[in-house]
Amino acid sequence: ATGRLESVRTLAPDLDIRIPYATDPAGNRLPDPELHPDSTLTVWPDNRITEDAHYLYRYDEYGRLAEKTDRIPAGVIRTDDERTHHYHYD
Repeated sequence: ATGRLESVRTLAPDLDIRIPYATDPAGNRLPDPELHPDSTLTVWPDNRITEDAHYLYRYDEYGRLAEKTDRIPAGVIRTDDERTHHYHYD
């Protein structure tokens, strides 16, 4: 669907990674098969993604993204304080 996020691309020296998202015919993003291999969901409830292979998402009462929290793989140590990103709207 026009204007919808279809993939994420990471570019760096000697690195070009593209992660495509699975979508239905209307362009709605489907559950991540890497995180939910046995999922029977064909759409996200309320058309809101609550988690994928990389993040957990939380929404405010108006359906807007309020927080995005990085999933940190077992054994990975992070020294920064950027695990949870908070979003605010006017």
